[in-house]
Amino acid sequence: MEQGPLSKKIVIFPNDSLQTYFDKGELTERYYNPMDIFQEVHVISLSDKEVSEDKVQVLAGAASLRIYALGKPGILNLINGSYQNRIDALVSKIRPDIIRAYNSNLAGWLAVKAARKMGIPSVISLHADPERDTRALINKLKEPKRWFIWNISKKVFEPYALSGVDRVICVYDFLLDYARGHAGSSKVKLIYNRIDTDRFDNSRKAPDDENRVPRILCVGRIMRQKNPENIVKAVKDLDIKLTLIGNGEYADRIERLIKGLGIENKVEFIKSVYYGQIHRFYKEADIFASSNNYGGVSKTVMEAMSSGLPIVASKPILVDSPDLVGDAALIVDNTPLGYKDAFQKLISDSRFRQDLGSRGRAKMLAIDGKKMEQQEKDLYQSLM
Repeated sequence: MEQGPLSKKIVIFPNDSLQTYFDKGELTERYYNPMDIFQEVHVISLSDKEVSEDKVQVLAGAASLRIYALGKPGILNLINGSYQNRIDALVSKIRPDIIRAYNSNLAGWLAVKAARKMGIPSVISLHADPERDTRALINKLKEPKRWFIWNISKKVFEPYALSGVDRVICVYDFLLDYARGHAGSSKVKLIYNRIDTDRFDNSRKAPDDENRVPRILCVGRIMRQKNPENIVKAVKDLDIKLTLIGNGEYADRIERLIKGLGIENKVEFIKSVYYGQIHRFYKEADIFASSNNYGGVSKTVMEAMSSGLPIVASKPILVDSPDLVGDAALIVDNTPLGYKDAFQKLISDSRFRQDLGSRGRAKMLAIDGKKMEQQEKDLYQSLM
C-alpha cells in the first residue's frame, strides 16, 4: 500500500505474539490504531513465528499492517546489543512517528531504546502491575527461574523503560501507584480498556422465564491466578447451568474436576470463542462469575458489566475489591461456599440481581469504549 508524505506510522511492541491473541479470539477493532489515526501499523514481535497479517488486520483498522517476527531474544544477544541493533535498523527503515509498547519490561525496554535513538516519542501501556500482580505472587522456591527473570526486569528493564518513556497509559486504577512511582505523575494517564457498550447492550434481552434454569457465565484464562475451580465446585448442588469459556495451563485440571464431580450436564466448557461472537454468551447469562487474584479489573468483567450482569467476584489477594466494580458486584471469599452463597442470593432475588446489573452498566457507560478510543487518539496527537 503506497502512502503519501503525510502518512502517520506507528511501531507496536505487543505484550505477547499476535498468534496468541488470534488463537484466544481476542481481536479488538482498531486496537493498535485508535480512530484510524495511522495509515501504517508495524508490529515488532519478539516471537519465532507469527500469524499472517490478514488474520489480524482488524487490529490495525483501515491502516496497512506489517508484522515482523524477530525471534525470541536470548541473554547473549541482549547483552552484546545485537538484538537491539536489529530492532534499531528495522525502526530506522520504517521511520515511524511514534512507538508503543504493551508492557514495561523487556518489550518496553527495547521500544524506549529504539525511540530514543530515533528521537521520536514513545508510549508504554500497563496491563498488570509487575510488583503486585507478578513478583508478589511468585514462589521463589518453586519458580526460581521465573523469580530471577522478573527481578532482573525490576532492576534493569522497568527503571529504564519507565524513566525514558514519554507517556504511560494505565488500563485501570490499580496500576497508577506503580506507574507514578516509576515514571512520575505527569507522564501517567488512566485510559480503561475499550469495551463496546453498544455491542454488549442487553437492554432488549427477553424477560426471564420463571421455569428457565439460571445460567452462570465465567470467561477468562484458565490459569493459577484465575483458577475457576471453586466456581465449578459451587454449582454442584445448585439447580443451575455454568458456561465456562477459556483456556490455559489449568484447563485439563478443570476438565478432570468437572468429570470427577459428575456435573458434565451442568457445566459447558468451551476453550475458545471468536471475540466477535462472545457478546452472545453474555446475553444468555443471568450472573457473571470471576476468580482473579490480581488487583485490577479484567476485560471480561467489564464486558459483563456492560451487559448488565451482576458480578460475583473473588476478593483479590492484595486489595479488598477489584477495580471499578464497586457496588455492582458481590465480593466473596474464593471458596466453593463463598460462590454458592452469592449465587443463591442472586437467584432468589431478581430485583437485587437487576439492581446490581444496572449499576455495572451505568459505570461502563461512563467509560464507554468510544470515549477511551478518543482519549488514546488525543494522547498520540499530543505527542506527535
